Amino acid sequence: MTASVLGGPLSWSASRDKEGHRTYNIAHQVKTTDQNDGPAKVLNCLGLPQVGDSWNFGTDFDEWAFCYPEAQIKPYQQKGSDPHRFWKVEQVFSTRPLERCQDDNIEDPLLIPDRISGSFSKYTEESSKDRNGETIKSSSHEIFTGPLVEWDASRPSVVIEQNRADLELSTLAEFIDKVNDAKLWGLDARKVKLSNISWDRKWYGTCSVYYTRRLEFDINFETFDRYIPDQGSKVLKGAWNKVPTPPVWVPDASADKNDPTHFIRFTDAKDNVTRTLLDGAGNPLTQGTGTGPPEPEKITFEKYEEDNFLTLGIPIVLT
Repeated sequence: MTASVLGGPLSWSASRDKEGHRTYNIAHQVKTTDQNDGPAKVLNCLGLPQVGDSWNFGTDFDEWAFCYPEAQIKPYQQKGSDPHRFWKVEQVFSTRPLERCQDDNIEDPLLIPDRISGSFSKYTEESSKDRNGETIKSSSHEIFTGPLVEWDASRPSVVIEQNRADLELSTLAEFIDKVNDAKLWGLDARKVKLSNISWDRKWYGTCSVYYTRRLEFDINFETFDRYIPDQGSKVLKGAWNKVPTPPVWVPDASADKNDPTHFIRFTDAKDNVTRTLLDGAGNPLTQGTGTGPPEPEKITFEKYEEDNFLTLGIPIVLT
C-alpha cells in the first residue's frame, strides 16, 4: 500500500497581483497500489511538495514562493466504477506571507517570554480642590459639583503580551474588570485593575496554532474604590435650637439611624428646604451662618471584585 508521484507536473500556471506577489498553481499525478488507498494516503505521498517548500521544479525556481497548506485531491481519469488508482493533486505556492507557516525550522513562539509595555490612559475626574488642596466654594460657601469641576487626568497602564497554546477565553472573561486581591508590582490590593483583553490566533511551523493575548491593566496609586461625600436631602429626626448663635441642630434621642422611617426632609435654620453634608450617622453638619460646613464623612464604595492575577501567568515584577 504505497503512493508515488508519476513524472513531472501535469499542469502549472502563475499569476502576479498589483502588489507584485506571485502565485503558482501546480498539479501532479499520483498512483496508489491498493484500491483502498484514499486521498489521505495521497496527500502524504513521498515526492509531493510539502507545506513551506520553495517553488523549485525542473529549471523553474522562485525562492520567495512557498507551498501553502491548501490542496485538492481528486480521482484522475477514472472510468466508471473502476477502483481509484490514479489521482490528481493540485497545490498552491505564493510569495504572499502566510502567518508564520513558512517553514518548520522557525522558533517556537510559545517559548518567547511575556512582553511588557505601558502608557498612560486618559479619564475625567471630578475635583473641587485646587492645586494647593484647598476646597473651591461659591460665595455662599457651597461646594461646586458637576461638569464645572471635572478635569482631565491620566493614570499609568501596563500591557502584558503572552503567547499561549490555549486561549483560555472563559478564564480570561472571569478576570476582566477585577482588581488585585494582594500586593502586586509593589502596589497594595485594589490598585491594579484588568481593564481590557484582546487576542489573535496565529500560526507557526507547519501551521500549528497558538494565541497571542494582550492583558491591559490600569493602575491607580490611591485605589479603584470611591470615597463619596456623605450628603443628602434627608437627616435623622431632630430640630434646630435657634437660641444660640449660630443655631444648633439637636438630634432626637429616640431616632434610630438604621430605620429609614426615622429620617425627615432637611430644612436649614431659616426653614429653607435644602441638601446638607452629613456626619456618617445621618446628622447634618451645617452650622448656620458660620464660616461654612466642615468636611463631610466619606462613604467607601467598593465596586470591583478582587482576584489573583498571578494565576494568568503574568510577571511578578515589571522591571
